[in-house]
This record gives sequence, structure tokens and C-alpha cells, in this order.
Amino acid sequence: MENTNIVKMFGASHVSSPPFLVCEDATNGDMGSYLSLSDDNRKRMWKLLYQAALGLNYMHSKGMVHGYLKLSNILVGTDGQAKLSDFGLNTMRAISKASTSSSARLRWRAPECLKRRPTIASDVYSLAMCMIEATVGEPPFAYLEDDDVRENLKCGVIPEKPDEMNDEEWELVIAMTHVDPSKRAELSHVIDTLKRFSMEDLDEPRQGGTTRCITCAALVFNHSRCCAQCGNQLGLKEESRSSCGPPGSPNTPMELNTDTSVRDLVNVLRSETIEEQESAVLLLLQVCIRDHKRHQILDENGVPILVDLEKNGRTHFLKVCALGCLCWSSELDSTPSDDEFEELRETIPAAANTECNSIIQALQDQSDRDKVKTVVYCTCTAGTIGRKPLLNAGIIPPLVKLLRNGNETITIWTMDALGNMACDGDANSAIVAEGAIPMLLEHLKNGSETQRGFAACVLGQLSVETASNSAMIVEGGAIPFLVGLLRAQTNIPKNFAAFALDGIAAVNDDYGLEIARNGGIQRLIKLLRSGTNTHKTHAASGLARLANQEENRQEIGRRGVITDFIALLR
Repeated sequence: MENTNIVKMFGASHVSSPPFLVCEDATNGDMGSYLSLSDDNRKRMWKLLYQAALGLNYMHSKGMVHGYLKLSNILVGTDGQAKLSDFGLNTMRAISKASTSSSARLRWRAPECLKRRPTIASDVYSLAMCMIEATVGEPPFAYLEDDDVRENLKCGVIPEKPDEMNDEEWELVIAMTHVDPSKRAELSHVIDTLKRFSMEDLDEPRQGGTTRCITCAALVFNHSRCCAQCGNQLGLKEESRSSCGPPGSPNTPMELNTDTSVRDLVNVLRSETIEEQESAVLLLLQVCIRDHKRHQILDENGVPILVDLEKNGRTHFLKVCALGCLCWSSELDSTPSDDEFEELRETIPAAANTECNSIIQALQDQSDRDKVKTVVYCTCTAGTIGRKPLLNAGIIPPLVKLLRNGNETITIWTMDALGNMACDGDANSAIVAEGAIPMLLEHLKNGSETQRGFAACVLGQLSVETASNSAMIVEGGAIPFLVGLLRAQTNIPKNFAAFALDGIAAVNDDYGLEIARNGGIQRLIKLLRSGTNTHKTHAASGLARLANQEENRQEIGRRGVITDFIALLR
């Protein structure tokens, strides 16, 4: 095959063992190594991925499937072009004594490749995994064992959204990794999108005042103050201008965005203006759902500052969002303690009717950036004592609508708000009546790991002591995906999955049998033994529900869990 983005083959031999190929020399090595060499190389990432997609498209036009696509098989030639290599070699591997184990390519494989040969759609999936690998510098599911990766593939679980990817880039990955191959993005669409990404990378250094949108991180050119991607008119991050003086100094206004360090965000809470404090606490709340960044808040002694803000903040927004940050820290890291947190919760008054009405109106009228702030305000208000006023004001319909129309960030916090609202029985019924369960199931099955986790949380709340809701959730196929989520890389999705399985098993013993058939007992035991304190609590409760059935009880007993229960009591 003659193509700029395909490695040229000069010859081959199958008479020796192992067989070998002779191809052109790619002096810059594979793409993963190339990107790691310098920042300038990393700036070419989307250009190289675009070129790799062109090479893949050429192969497909010739009736070939790569079937083994990963970053180490995308080479960078002397001309700086990405070139696909190692394609169509499965036959050679089969006859080679030095055959590569299938686990070597497991992390890039599409789910259907566990049962059959790869297809054109499988190559699209693998290219998405290459995009994740190129962004983070590590293979997909880098810290999971092969068996856990296989289970994730069976359940349609993909890696968590990298912090380095903006929403538009991640939406492309989601479109390329649908569990149903027929619903994946066409390669032609992928090529068009990657071309645009690569052109933005090339244009960025030439723009004297290039900015990025704080909401979606898309480039905003020619000093425009409006993002063409999401409509944001505020909070643009200057890319190329340098500032004088330390962050937060009187002469240098702090530019707060998703790239601002946790240390700087905590420092802003100490003394800045109300507007800056609100921006900082909003960003801190969003980092709380990422384990390593939430731990940085503890490391920066942020908890006492948040407690002070909750008590003395100058706006209701500051108070409830500070409490929201403390809620995540208390729930997942036991800081502050449960008793201390409950005392803080009782000090915040419920939102006034005018505030609730303003929230609802804003959800319908605002840009995506402002919607994030409003949805976060809503979920924090619902997490205090504000559920009834929000419910009476009619908050449920606009929240459920956002499940269908919001970007990833908005849907995550919308699900958090619905989860908080669902603790109220009337709100629980209203959420179901608005048709939320099918949309939540869609996020559980096809969303990012974080979206799956928050969908599990809401489904768990909806299932509590409600047979009809639980039946709808189980019949919608939730159980295999909830069990699969117990293998997540981060703590919050595992926590919510265990919570949801506990709630479902409590309603009907037959559901407990289905959870067991999908491997739930083994995964809950593993969580009981190696998870956080919160994980252990939910796992123990779930196992206790499953033990209502004799078959499950015997299985749990055979695995020696009694000593783990005793240890938990101590």
C-alpha cells in the first residue's frame, strides 16, 4: 500500500522463526515516545492523530482492518508524518513462537473483539483509546489488572475523562466508543473533527491574544469575548500574555479557571472579593469529585477555610458551596467527621422562594458556563435543607431536561442535584414521572466513568424502598453495568455503584440473585477488603442484602467474609 500515513513495506520472510518484515525506518520512533520528548512535540498531538486517522481511512478503503491499533503502532517518520504500522499481522503472530499475548493489546480493544475479529468500527474504538493514551501519556486502564480490564470491556466501561481533555475532545471519544459498534461515530466524522483540532493547534501560536474558554476549553480567536463552541461570554483564559507579580497580588487579578491550582483556589478563599471567592469555591467543588485533587484540599489545609466560609460567607452561594465541598470530604475522607458536618449543615437556612425561582429561570436561559454555576448552586442547596422549596418551585422538569441536553460537566452536576432531591419522597416520584430513568440508564451504560457513577447514585436513590422504580431499573439492564462499575479506577463511581446495588437488593431477593450471577459477590467482597471506609460500609450492607438468599449466603460464607465483617465492627 502506498500512502503517506502508512509505513512502507520492503519485504518479508516467513521461513524463519519468528517471521519478520522489512519496512522503512521511522527515525522519530513511535508516537507515544515522540510526544514525551518535548512540549513542542506535544503541541503536534492532534495533527499526528489526524494523520493516523487518514492512514486508517486509506486502509479501510482498501478493505483492510488494522485490528491492532495503539500508540506504539503509530510511528513518526523522518518527514514528521504519523504512519501506521503493525497492521494485518495476526496471521504472522499465530505462527510465531514469540507470539504476543492478547493481553498486550487488551486495553485498546473494542468490547466486541473479546468474542470476534476486529472490524472497521473496532478500529474507530481503538483510535479513541489512542487519543486517551496520547493525552495522559499512559495506556488506557493503566492501573487495572487484565481481568478487570476485560470485565470493564464486557460492561462497556471506558477510562475516565482525562483532566487534560476539554469537553469537545471528550465528546468525540464518547462518540467513538459506543458499546454498540453500529452507533459509533463514522471515521469520516472523526477525521473532520481531528482536522479542526489540529488546525486550532497550528493557529494557536500565531494568535497574539489567543484565549481558551473556561467552560469548554475551546480556542477563542481574534480577541473575541464569546466562545463559538458553547456561547460563554465570561471567564476567558488568556493563553499567551504573561502576568507580573504573584497570583492574587493587588496588581494582578487572579484568573481562575480549571487549570488554576488547588493551592491558589484555597488562597483566594482567604481574602479576595465576593466574585473571586464564588469562582474559587465553584472550581473547588468541581475538583472534589477527583480523588487526588480533593486530597490536595486537605494537604493545603483547606478544610478549616471552607468551614469558616460556610459560617461567615457573605452570600448564600458561598455558604452552600463551601458546605458542598465539606460534604464530599466528610463522605469520602471522614474530614470533617459526620457529627461535625451535621452541625454545620444545620446552620444554613433554606433558600428563599425568590432564590429558587431564580435558579429555575436561570437553568432555562443561561449559557453553559452559567448553567454549571446554577446547577452546582442547586445541588448544594438541595444537599442542605432546601429540597422542599426547590421542589415546590418546580425544579425537577428543568433538571431532567438537562440530562438530555447538557454537556458532560452539566449532566454530572445535574445528576448530583437529582440524587440530592431524590432523598425526598415527593421529589423521587416527580423525577420518575418526568421520564428520568431511561436517560439515567443511558448515562450508566454509555457515559464517562464519572457520569456512570453519578447515574448510579440517582438510580440508587430512586430504588430505595420503591418496588416499581427498582423493577424499571433492573428491567432496563442496570445490574451488569452497576457490577461493572465496582471495578472503576476512581473511588466515587465505586461508592455509588455499591450504594445502588445495596438499594436494589433490598427491594427484591431475586434481584440479589441476579447481582450474584453477574459477579457482584466477588466484587463487593473485594471492595469490603480493599476499599475506603465508605466503600466498606456500602459493600457490607450490600452483601448482607444478598445473604437473604440461601444460594448467595453459601457463596459468601465460602469466601471467608465473616472475619471481614468482624473487623469492620471493630
